[in-house]
Amino acid sequence: MADLRHLGSLVVCLVCLCRLSQQVNFPPRIRNVPRGTSISVREDARVGEAVFNLFASDAEGDLLEFKVLTPDVPFVFDMTSLRVSLINIPISEYYINLVVSNKEPGLDFETRKNFDMTIQVKDREDAVTAVINVKVLNANDNPPTLRLNQADLEINEEMPIGTLLNYSMSFSDVDVGDSVYVGLFGDDAQILNIDPSSGQISLNSVLDVDPGTQLRVYKPILF
Repeated sequence: MADLRHLGSLVVCLVCLCRLSQQVNFPPRIRNVPRGTSISVREDARVGEAVFNLFASDAEGDLLEFKVLTPDVPFVFDMTSLRVSLINIPISEYYINLVVSNKEPGLDFETRKNFDMTIQVKDREDAVTAVINVKVLNANDNPPTLRLNQADLEINEEMPIGTLLNYSMSFSDVDVGDSVYVGLFGDDAQILNIDPSSGQISLNSVLDVDPGTQLRVYKPILF
């Protein structure tokens, strides 16, 4: 007859091992953000536009939580884009979009060309993080500015063509690399010339006011 003296303790040990194995939680894994991962995003990217698709997995198939930990970056995870694939019970894979948000400060090449962003994936117990470097791409997203130092300009009649006029203006564009030019249009634009780069204005016609008539008013339009 078999010796059953130690059977009771053996059963107890097996039960303890099973309970211990059930309590062990394996943290989720971020699969496509290795060290040095970088993404490029245009500064005029729209709110809600997807800029990265995160791939994660979990050995227990837990419901995962996705979060951007860095506070001052305009990105969030779009939970409506989450897709879950059961590859080998209970192991699951998760795909979710990182999208542009309206959080301030926004994307602006002129003030912040690149920055690091820490993301987190968490299951019911454990969390893992990864760092994504964001490179902001320049875009023509700011209109130029034009400032006139005076509204009107008086011109004496019979001044020769080419006479430089004492009229000053300033114009600029905060977008890096953009060139700004000025010009004239409208019915009266032909009486003047303007240097498109400097804004210097000169006469292009000899102006004449007939005796006994009122002063002639010209209204060329700057652009």
